[in-house]
Amino acid sequence: MTALRHAFVALTLATMFASANAATPTPLGMTIGTTSCADAMKRIGASKLEGSKAPGQGVAEAADPSAVYAGATNVLAVCGEGKLVAVVMEISKGGMGNPAAREVFGTLSSKYKRIAGGAIPTVGDGYARFESDGVVVELKAPHLSFEFTLTYADKGLWERTERSKNQRADAEKKAKDNAL
Repeated sequence: MTALRHAFVALTLATMFASANAATPTPLGMTIGTTSCADAMKRIGASKLEGSKAPGQGVAEAADPSAVYAGATNVLAVCGEGKLVAVVMEISKGGMGNPAAREVFGTLSSKYKRIAGGAIPTVGDGYARFESDGVVVELKAPHLSFEFTLTYADKGLWERTERSKNQRADAEKKAKDNAL
């Protein structure tokens, strides 16, 4: 399992969410908080959930990501309580200058309210975060990478994930400082 999948499995299983509004963004034709886990798995061509023995919880990975979304190298559906709580896609940047990431940024900008970050540069790290109807949409395009990550997640799950990451970072810093 990739580190990205491990993080989402752990955080999804650790905390569950309240259902999202009906008019939420629909990545790949699936509505966060509404689409059933079984329907999400069918949509991305996944055969099983990993990371949990509880029914309706875990992460499903697309068997053929590029068939789900052109240019995708990985597509994950994260499920909790039998519903889709997040979609994570790793997508090829499309060559020099981030053309695919910049195109996706343009589409997201036209659909959702940007709450952090900015336009994706031709060179350098790119980051933008959007929000709509209880769903956070994040685009990360690291400079020295051939791929960018596009994440759609329930806002409650997103906030718990961020809190957990911050707590881990604080604990690691404290442990490092105490070691000196």
